[in-house]
Amino acid sequence: MVVLLATVVGVATTFSLGRWQLSRAAEKQALFAAVQQREQLPALDGATLARPLDEAAAAELLHRSVTLRGEWLADHTIFLDNRPMLRATGFYVFTPLRLAGTQAVVLVQRGWAPRHIAERTALPPVQTPAGEVQISGRMAAHPPRLYALGEEQGGPIRQNLDLDAFRAETGLPLANLMVLQTGAPSEGLRRDWPEPTTGVDKHYGYAFQWFGLCALIALLFCGFKLSDLSTAPAAPDAKHGDQPLGLTVHTMPSLGDAVAQDARRTRAGRWQMLLLALVCAAPVIASYFSYYVVRPEGRRNYGELIDPQRPIPAAAATDLSGRPFDLTSLKGQWLLLSVAGGACDEACQSNLYLQRQLRESLGRDKDRLDWVWLVSDDARIPDTLRPALGQATVVRVPADALAQWLQPAAGAQLPDHLYVVDPMGHWMMRFPPHLDKATASKAKTDLLRLMRASASWDEAGR
Repeated sequence: MVVLLATVVGVATTFSLGRWQLSRAAEKQALFAAVQQREQLPALDGATLARPLDEAAAAELLHRSVTLRGEWLADHTIFLDNRPMLRATGFYVFTPLRLAGTQAVVLVQRGWAPRHIAERTALPPVQTPAGEVQISGRMAAHPPRLYALGEEQGGPIRQNLDLDAFRAETGLPLANLMVLQTGAPSEGLRRDWPEPTTGVDKHYGYAFQWFGLCALIALLFCGFKLSDLSTAPAAPDAKHGDQPLGLTVHTMPSLGDAVAQDARRTRAGRWQMLLLALVCAAPVIASYFSYYVVRPEGRRNYGELIDPQRPIPAAAATDLSGRPFDLTSLKGQWLLLSVAGGACDEACQSNLYLQRQLRESLGRDKDRLDWVWLVSDDARIPDTLRPALGQATVVRVPADALAQWLQPAAGAQLPDHLYVVDPMGHWMMRFPPHLDKATASKAKTDLLRLMRASASWDEAGR
């Protein structure tokens, strides 16, 4: 009875914990959807932040984009220490901005600056423009608090920043929200802020482990019960009733019965050993299954990685004017390629449109990626299409040379895909065929990941 009760409690508890992890994942997905929805709303201006905001009103503005004009209060610049970016440690730089035409002040997280390797108290060379400036960014909460030894000291370099204490220290009428400045690096500051993510992968992994443990407890209980039933001794024959103690010598059990009973015990013992081994191996099996089979969403690529990668060939190419063009001169930039004949049918025009939009969607990183149209024949490019190709690189390459370098997926053709080439000139990714507006966001996610991963060694321009 005790074993049955413990099994019921264990199954109910682990199943409930698994359900709780799934509910946490659903909550985070809903929050992430709300964040994305706020990011699509029109940008706020200084008039909105100049009004007094309570905590509820300020929370409604989180993650909204914002464009502000005002004047930096450089004397109150704060450097938060031990803040990472791109695997390096440095400072988050905060400067109050007095909004134009008002007395309202907003604290702006302007960017990240590296710390001096030898002198920890040396301030980074950050430039703060005088006069009226205009910045773009998004509304953000307070920076995460780090562990600090002892009380927080004043001065420009600090471990943490409490907005209420900073408001009292400076006497500035600071708004209840901060602004996270976005855009290209400038003024000695980088702004490679991490993109908001759902973070649901770990909850799905925990749920899988709890449900697996729940099933394992139930299987162990059933297995041991079946083992007990198979080895239980036979009940005495009730028709004989109780017998007085006698000294009668009974015959020994037959050899066949003894061997059969011993075999049953051996099988039961083996099952028990197997179940115990399964209990010990279950966490390892579950982790490998989750990593290599379930594959957390954050590790999935929409585009297919090419292995081995193929370098740009030294093929005989020409530009639209008929002059020779060296394909290897395209090295030094990320490339988003499409392939089509010069007549450029509807599918070709769709790919060219998506190439341009994907590049523009990269924001500050768009200058690190070129979009290239490889024309595979000698057909004339329509005059109506030429104005839209102002920012594109258009090169004529023989079809046989393209076929030796690029390769479509099974059942597809070269013009069906968009291709990605890294700055070293290697074709390294192929997006699925017939990319459209609905699936372009997944391709954008892959491109953003590539830009972030290469930010430490790749810069715009060749």
